[in-house]
Amino acid sequence: MEEKIRGNLKMHMQEEIEENLKLTQKKDYYRGIGSELWSMVKNKKVIITGSGTSYNASVLLNYVLMRKGLLSHTIQSSEVRYLKGLDLSNYVSILFSHSGESSDILGAAEILKSAGSKTISITDYPNSSLARLTDAHFDGGAGEEKSIAATKSHFAQTLISLSILEKGEFDHSKDVLQGVLENENIKFFAEKMGNKAVLLGTGMNYPLAMEGALKLQETSEAITYHYPEREFLHGPIQILSSEWSVIMLSTNPEIEKKVAIYDAHPIVVGNDPANEIFIDSKEEINIHLGKLMALQLLSYYHAISMGMNPDSPSKLSKVVK
Repeated sequence: MEEKIRGNLKMHMQEEIEENLKLTQKKDYYRGIGSELWSMVKNKKVIITGSGTSYNASVLLNYVLMRKGLLSHTIQSSEVRYLKGLDLSNYVSILFSHSGESSDILGAAEILKSAGSKTISITDYPNSSLARLTDAHFDGGAGEEKSIAATKSHFAQTLISLSILEKGEFDHSKDVLQGVLENENIKFFAEKMGNKAVLLGTGMNYPLAMEGALKLQETSEAITYHYPEREFLHGPIQILSSEWSVIMLSTNPEIEKKVAIYDAHPIVVGNDPANEIFIDSKEEINIHLGKLMALQLLSYYHAISMGMNPDSPSKLSKVVK
């Protein structure tokens, strides 16, 4: 099926997923950003915003800052309009965007600034409109991204957030990701699963579930949902049947048992060798990065198996105006 779409050439999405390994070699660069970013927000009130994939990055950073003792808030950039008129002079706002040109993120920046908040943008284009508009800017370092489905840009955003927590784990990241890249089970389960999936994660795994669900929607028009693990039991489990796959981002025997009862198909992504997709690490940061890359590859291979072009989804554009 892959040859039918692009012959023997790799598609941009696959190439850009593989570039995640190069990003991990810039570990000191990302550690520097994390250190500076933390110094700018510690002891502050924080709002984090973005759209789509960048909003998922916002949710991850929110979990990171909560781990560091801050009570921060996330909001989609298109919804920041409802903060208009508030006094945010005691806040620092962090705005994620790959291009820095989306009308939603630019509108959010203007509203946050007019409300008195200090603004920090994270984009891959230092000369973007958002970078020029905000008080401070960090270059995500991913560079140009040709596939509409964001992969390496989101990976760079993730590195920035996790750098606030990591203590030497980045030194081993490349080896972990190489193992993910060579894991044949990812392609096997991508081709085996149907086009309906629920993704479950708790804590920092929850934004992974959000991102994995979005990637499947974007690349293969899959029907997907994402929930924190326990919340899935509070109603959504009713949808399960043999048509559904349940992608679990941690081992939870209780939920696995319930999934099996309703004939759904569990795919566990984790660092237990018994997991369907094994991430070979004992370090929390590298397990997280491995899961992210596995989900990106899963969506890529699933789209190919469905005969779809993951580089150019028909209804999407790289920048939403």
